[in-house]
Amino acid sequence: MTADLSPSYAREYEQVTLARYLLALGDARAARLLLERLVPFAKRGGRQGVVAELALLLALAFDAMGDSS
Repeated sequence: MTADLSPSYAREYEQVTLARYLLALGDARAARLLLERLVPFAKRGGRQGVVAELALLLALAFDAMGDSS
């Protein structure tokens, strides 16, 4: 699994897990790029719980990159 794969419902869990892993490794930029691709995909699918989780992870990524806006 790599961060450059296209969003997929079948792999959504793995992709969110990869974003969490990237954050844990300190690679907030890669996590942010992955999460920014996943958010619109989850929104289109109506998966609001996933959207909320992705928003939280994005906030953590931005915080790790020093962006508090």
